[in-house]
Amino acid sequence: MWIVENLNPDGYATRRRQNGGGVDLNRNFPLRWHAADRLGDVHYAGPRALSEPESRFAARLIERLRPQLTIWFHQPLGVVDDSGGWRAPARRYSRLVGIPLVRLPRYAGSAATWQDHLYPNTSLVVELPPGRLTRTRAARYGDAVLDLLGPT
Repeated sequence: MWIVENLNPDGYATRRRQNGGGVDLNRNFPLRWHAADRLGDVHYAGPRALSEPESRFAARLIERLRPQLTIWFHQPLGVVDDSGGWRAPARRYSRLVGIPLVRLPRYAGSAATWQDHLYPNTSLVVELPPGRLTRTRAARYGDAVLDLLGPT
């Protein structure tokens, strides 16, 4: 199991969706990438696919590891995405953590859609509820990840 604790440290530090260059990293991956919005807009996709060091890092890691399952934690919708990828783990994770399973749109340039294109049925998107993540919720979400991994 690999854990990338924070793929967007600049955004985290400034409480913004965009990285330090003003790019929405989840619109910066190659599959169906297009020049969406402009610098300063919330979903600015960057000047080209994988233009950002964070998205290049994630892409290289995924290509190197060829993961069986990646869980992409986002915020703030409070749902497990049932829009693609491997649906059985999505349903199970939703049930284990008690947040609804909802079909979300497939966005151009998204990391999970790109990963599922390269390695089908390997990505799961969890949209955490808004607000600060409590220890209790973090433990519940972590326990559910371990449950998906199965016996060790």
